[in-house]
Amino acid sequence: MLALRARDMKLALALLVAVAFAGGCASQHPSAKLEDGANAYREGRVGDAELIWLESLSESEAYGEGDPRLAQSLRMLANLQIQQERYLEARPNLERWVAIKERNGDTSDGGFADGLDALAGLYLLNDETERAIATYERSMAARESDTQLDNIALAETLEHLGRAYLAVGRSADAEASFTRAVDIREEALGASDPSLANSLHALALFQHDHGHYAAARELYERTAEILEDSPERESRLHAQVLRDWGSLERTLEDHATADELLARALELYTADYGERHVETATVVNQIGLLRAQQRRLDDAAELLDWVLTVREEEYGLESEPVAAVLNNRALVHQYALEYAEAKGVFARALQTQRRAAGDRNRLVAAIHTNLGLLHRLLQDPVLAENELRLALEIQEDILERDHPEIARTLHDLADALLTQGQVDEADVWLRRSLLIKERAYGPDHEQVARTVALIGVLHSARGHYTLAAESFRRAIGIWELAPPDDATAYAEALANLALLRQVQNNATAAVVLYERAVPLLQQELGPRHRSTLRARHNAAAALAAQGNYDAAMRGYESLLADAKRVLPAGDAELARPLIGLATLNLEMGLYAKANELYVDAIAILERAEPGKPSALAFAIGGRADCMVHQGRLVEAEPLYRSGIALLDSQENASPRELGAMVANLASVTDQLGRHREAIAHYVRALELLEEAYGPKHALIGRLLTERAHTLARAGERQAARTSYEQALTLREAILRGDDPELSETLDGLAMLLIEAGKLDRADSMLRRSLAVHEASGTRDPVGNGRTWSALGHLYMVRNDPKQAVSAYQRALDLLQPNLMPEHPLLRETQRGHDLAVRAAKLQPKEVSRR
Repeated sequence: MLALRARDMKLALALLVAVAFAGGCASQHPSAKLEDGANAYREGRVGDAELIWLESLSESEAYGEGDPRLAQSLRMLANLQIQQERYLEARPNLERWVAIKERNGDTSDGGFADGLDALAGLYLLNDETERAIATYERSMAARESDTQLDNIALAETLEHLGRAYLAVGRSADAEASFTRAVDIREEALGASDPSLANSLHALALFQHDHGHYAAARELYERTAEILEDSPERESRLHAQVLRDWGSLERTLEDHATADELLARALELYTADYGERHVETATVVNQIGLLRAQQRRLDDAAELLDWVLTVREEEYGLESEPVAAVLNNRALVHQYALEYAEAKGVFARALQTQRRAAGDRNRLVAAIHTNLGLLHRLLQDPVLAENELRLALEIQEDILERDHPEIARTLHDLADALLTQGQVDEADVWLRRSLLIKERAYGPDHEQVARTVALIGVLHSARGHYTLAAESFRRAIGIWELAPPDDATAYAEALANLALLRQVQNNATAAVVLYERAVPLLQQELGPRHRSTLRARHNAAAALAAQGNYDAAMRGYESLLADAKRVLPAGDAELARPLIGLATLNLEMGLYAKANELYVDAIAILERAEPGKPSALAFAIGGRADCMVHQGRLVEAEPLYRSGIALLDSQENASPRELGAMVANLASVTDQLGRHREAIAHYVRALELLEEAYGPKHALIGRLLTERAHTLARAGERQAARTSYEQALTLREAILRGDDPELSETLDGLAMLLIEAGKLDRADSMLRRSLAVHEASGTRDPVGNGRTWSALGHLYMVRNDPKQAVSAYQRALDLLQPNLMPEHPLLRETQRGHDLAVRAAKLQPKEVSRR
């Protein structure tokens, strides 16, 4: 439950003082002694007044409750004691006065209601909130039954009752009380009467605290207008309204408006209270938070340190106000990337708040949320999750379900879960967070953009790339319309969309996006921050995929140099640029250099704590690829098996990475002659990659074709033919008509048809394959050579060695410049050519006829 704030307590005390001498001496037959006491009080002789009233009380005791002086003396004494803050003495006098009035049946007028309000205030001071509520409700009933109803007094009672309702979590009742108070004042005084400001401010605070930001903004604005138009406006109330309104605008991240409002509030606070006063510090605290959000961190630190000093002097080291400013100061450290300092100050804030107010309050929840985000920045999602779950548990207990503070915690919790691969739970929290944020902030707010961008990450994790792109584009569009002071999340959304384009094989679009994202990350986080380094790594990979190897090489080498300068030796992040550079060298055919870089990356990752099994498996697989390209299949096989074992040991291993590794192992075991084993690996690889990409993906077509090759070599002709047919159907559906991959499947199927004696159909397929190569130009000379080699084989089966020689020669012309002499396809083609030549020589020569 929410506790009454210090501001509300002061309002309650103000009520007690206000009613103390408002009609307290009224009586049908006032005694001279009571009047003498009132005169003494008005003349400033407070001690004499108390003695007179005590004497009157003593005298009236002898006559019993029927003597009107008894009740009047009790009320006078209670009022005086309240004014002098002698609350323990005032309470029994006021309770006795109420009891006498009740026994006398004198409970339906404004005077009785005034006394009840005063007594309710005393109960609040003693934390007896439920008792205070019951007393305020009795006061309200008394005022409503009074034929001479003072509407304004009823409004004041409703306002105090609303605050008491809030203290016990009765939000709906509180809102109804505040709203009715506003209606009463408007009806009695008009919509612009200055006294309406108090009620409007109370309702605005309610809406603000409960996350109804649009309603709160409207009420603050209206309250400020009333106060500014009033010639006798209350400067302190005006200052409070400007401060609270400025705080709201800071929460809504309208920093320009917040700056203006808080500056005006500070001017009024300073004039009323002085520069070094605890009330002045409340607005300086808000300004310090605003400077932190604006990333004016030196200014923020100086302001918040001053507030901390003032609050420690006023409230002591172990107090809620001190805990609140410590939390804010820790945020400044976090924004400055001073994570160790932030962690220490957050811990101190949490300890202070727990000692001052217990474990179940909004500030404790806020500190847990901030610690969760900090642990996420420190790359520890498990600790982040623990902190955020603690925060969420508290918030769900004390706040409404659709409060924006809950939405922010849900967002951060989903982020921590996504990092751990817990996609389904993250999805639930992100959907709820987005609904709350859109209601609280509007659909085009920066906070909405953050959650929409994270939903894009979630869609990417599921392979739903179209949905992911839509989310990233929506978030980016929001930020482009209203650029944030901190552009980190905007830059990350650009980088994530770029990465998505890479996955979709659109390297050109990815490069353009990285050209926007990387400078922003360098500006916000510095050129050597981990997030910046990661984006630079991905940008270099996009350049490589684009075929711009020189730029990619420069990018990777610069990245590696910067990473070595900023990261400690052996840091797992150093492996990232090493792997990128190794992969680029592998693509460029520099196998020895690539192998050397992979070895360095593997050495780092094997020592990493905590381990990075996915990255280690990728590096090991890359090294195995080097071996394959060098023809060192026996050395490649155990590397692939090691990488697969690492991925299999992970509960949430990527099916894409695991499937690719298993497919590579299948290819190696096939080339080593273990065809049956290779077939089993292809089956598993297909299952994994269909899970990752879906059944209609180009990679599935490639694996179906490779499996068909292996089945054919294993002698399973019918199964091979079925696999080729499946591959051909898929490739025809998703590839362009000039894609060389179509010819690969056509060639394999044609060879099986030749063996089955279906030469005409085989001929048709090979002619179609040649047409594909002709349409694609010189994109695939090896594939073109393979087709001519198959056609040579067809001619040999048709006993046409001359045509076979011609076809085989075309094949050799294409294959010899592009394959090593020991390559199986080249050796087989050369053998076919030699047989065809010999067969042509053995054929009888045609005799020319005259």
